[in-house]
Amino acid sequence: MALTIAPGDVFHLPYPRLDSGHVHIVITSVNSHTGAFLCVPIDSWKNPKLSDSTVILTPGDHPFISKKSFINYHESKILNFEIIEKLISEGEAQKMVPISPALLEKIRLGIKKSNFTKSGIIEFYVIHTENSYNR
Repeated sequence: MALTIAPGDVFHLPYPRLDSGHVHIVITSVNSHTGAFLCVPIDSWKNPKLSDSTVILTPGDHPFISKKSFINYHESKILNFEIIEKLISEGEAQKMVPISPALLEKIRLGIKKSNFTKSGIIEFYVIHTENSYNR
């Protein structure tokens, strides 16, 4: 079956600092010209001074969430369809159950509200969601 990637999809991806990888949520469509799309990672809530409180997740928000967590906008990534497809085919990544449309909307609204989101990430998000560039 061919891989599809859409806003709300969830992937467990390799992560350089963790042997176990990391869960990422897709928040933009795949750009039909470049294959690029934007993902935000989920992190466990550990320290209020280091954790972004813009979007807090709790058990029940997604089957993966087992404890208080947050969307780590600072670590948002622009990824490429072909790279994810290769990682999945090599068993390095896996597609998980998607998030709900309501949670996707909450996460999308947070990208510009968070003080931790890098300006290049906001620019990519705006170009790929608020403009008609990729439609």
